[in-house]
Amino acid sequence: MAELTKETMLYNDYNWARDPKYGSQNHEMEAAKIDRHAGKDVLRYINQWPGSDEREVTPEDRLYLEWIIREKLPTITVLTEEVTEFLLNAYPYNRAEFKKSKEYRAHKLYQH
Repeated sequence: MAELTKETMLYNDYNWARDPKYGSQNHEMEAAKIDRHAGKDVLRYINQWPGSDEREVTPEDRLYLEWIIREKLPTITVLTEEVTEFLLNAYPYNRAEFKKSKEYRAHKLYQH
């Protein structure tokens, strides 16, 4: 199962600095959240996406998840379980829109 890296992600404007609030006291609470602008959060989350029994998660699937998180996820959705629920509901419906997106097309050009 191919994982994304910082260099292969769809967006290149993530914050990669460690948040000073993210200390041992808040670790569990912060781990239950996803900041859509924190590269480490998004990368960790999409690389842990389980996939299904029928097939493995492809790099394009992971880019699609990243796109949904950035473009479709409501801004009030921050808890990991809420993000997962949203993705499961949105996953099959936006693939055509994703493939037409300027981010995806630019990524395809850059990768070739």
